[in-house]
Formats: sequence, C-alpha cells, structure tokens
Amino acid sequence: MQEKDGKQSAIKSIGVETVFAVSAVLKGDATVKQFTLHHYREAKPSIASDGPSLVRFDPSDMKARSSYLLFLVRESDGRFAPVGGQTDPGMKSISPIPLELH
Repeated sequence: MQEKDGKQSAIKSIGVETVFAVSAVLKGDATVKQFTLHHYREAKPSIASDGPSLVRFDPSDMKARSSYLLFLVRESDGRFAPVGGQTDPGMKSISPIPLELH
C-alpha cells in the first residue's frame, strides 16, 4: 500500500482457498466442473481508501448459490488465481453477478 508520504508498505495477508462449482466456461477447459481459487485476505481487515481490492466470499452467500464472473489463470499446482495478480482482483478479475441476472 502506498502511504501519504509516498512510501510503500506491506499489507499482511493470509492465503485462502475457495472451492467453486463451474456453471459455464467461456475460454479454457470446458470439462472443469469444480476448481480451487487461490486468493488472499487481509490478516487484519481495515477500511482504507487506497488499499487493495481483495475479495471475500461469505460461506452463507455461497450456500445461497451466489454467482461470479471470474477471469483466472491456472497455477503450476493446479489451483486457479486471478488474472492480473493478487493485488486488486476485486477490480480486475472477480465480479459478483447480480441476482436479477441469474
């Protein structure tokens, strides 16, 4: 994160794995029915006006069948990660689909 004085500071984060069921594949292996998304969350969540745009998936939302449009790359270990990196996936590659579009 960039401080007001222009210095960069690290944001402590924790790696998370979230398992998704696949509804549709627009590009890539259409036989994939489930995958693990590798992403990060802040170790101590804070409200920062210029912080990272990380993503969070609420397990109670997942049970309600929330849908997301994901742009991903496969990592060497078989998991998937956001295209464009882990810093701002909430702005670049992971978007919830509004309920009215289901």
